[in-house]
Amino acid sequence: MSGMHASGWSAALWGLVAGSSFVIGGVAALRLRPSDRTVGLLTALGAGALFAAVAYKLIDEAGRLAGGLGRVGLGLIIGSLLSLFASGGWRPTDDEVAISFRSLAVTVVPEAIVIVGGLLGGHVSAALIGSVFLCGVPEAIRATGKLVHDGRTPRAVLGVWGLLAVLCSLSAGVAYVLLESAPDTAVAFVLAAAGGAVLTELTTELVPDARHLAGRVAGPTVVIGFGLVFGLIEVI
Repeated sequence: MSGMHASGWSAALWGLVAGSSFVIGGVAALRLRPSDRTVGLLTALGAGALFAAVAYKLIDEAGRLAGGLGRVGLGLIIGSLLSLFASGGWRPTDDEVAISFRSLAVTVVPEAIVIVGGLLGGHVSAALIGSVFLCGVPEAIRATGKLVHDGRTPRAVLGVWGLLAVLCSLSAGVAYVLLESAPDTAVAFVLAAAGGAVLTELTTELVPDARHLAGRVAGPTVVIGFGLVFGLIEVI
């Protein structure tokens, strides 16, 4: 039991490291005010990185544990639908719609489980931590502008990102403790569901935003991010 708790604390620590990217992105948005093109390129890079991490680490681990019977495919679909429902994504989108803490949390929890998937595989993966980090910074930069537009003060905005960093840490720690002793098939389903949620976020939010902000060059930048993380996965 003590070992399980120690592993949970380790997962929480890595979740906090990845979650700190939201605070860094928020500070960067408030202090540096990067151009739309820069934000678009960062978003594309992070999206490509997370695509590779989910495909070659999270889903690969889920497939190894699943033992067939379509559990990974079912988990992907259910995770995608849950993400859509939780974020209210069935409604028409509008850049001026206020961002809620709930909608931000919907993106953080699955990303924390992505980290857990790597830890369950036996070691801390720089590719996974780095991909979540690369996604978190531009996510926070993009959302900070909308939060400020909605009337939030800089202190309130940074408070939101601090809470999300803590949520990422807690989610990773709790998920690890719950999944470490769970049956392999249940773990596979949860990992696949998290992957489905993350892939839904990437395809409905990050990639379209990157294309809008950076133009056609966003496409090659996504591929660069994908290639960098895939390279790390192969080497480490």
